Amino acid sequence: MGEGYVGARTPRREDIRLLTGRGRYVGNVRLPGTVHAYVVRSPTAHGRLLGCGAKAAAAAEGVLDVITPADAAGLFLPCVSLAPGQRMLSYRMLDDAIRYAGQPLAVVVARTPEAARDAADLVDLELDELPAVVGAERALEAGAPLLYPDWGTNVLTDFTLYACATS
Repeated sequence: MGEGYVGARTPRREDIRLLTGRGRYVGNVRLPGTVHAYVVRSPTAHGRLLGCGAKAAAAAEGVLDVITPADAAGLFLPCVSLAPGQRMLSYRMLDDAIRYAGQPLAVVVARTPEAARDAADLVDLELDELPAVVGAERALEAGAPLLYPDWGTNVLTDFTLYACATS
């Protein structure tokens, strides 16, 4: 590494464009046929989604669809990283098992971002809140709430990393 980088100002090519109001943002791009989605997220860290009432949201002006876990039951997303022996390679796009605050529970699709956001407030979530655990150390303690009860543990994978010494 060359000297003079730490603590030095870094020249940025985009500053002039952004500071003078000539920046372009994807949120400002309007293509024909564009629709907007708003994700309804869990307000609780651990629980079960017992009901996801979408009728009022679906009837709202400008709404094209409301997707709930029941609608997306067969849709899975791949795990971003994989480790040796990992128990899970993909997860449900929308799940009624809540494992973290902010987890997506429904998606509202509408003609405008404002309509999608407003209709998201009409989605009626019926939640059964369960005890949560904060931190990896606590999650590994005996008796900690399990995010995947079928596993019997909160450990996703367990493997050894070997460091190579170089001279």
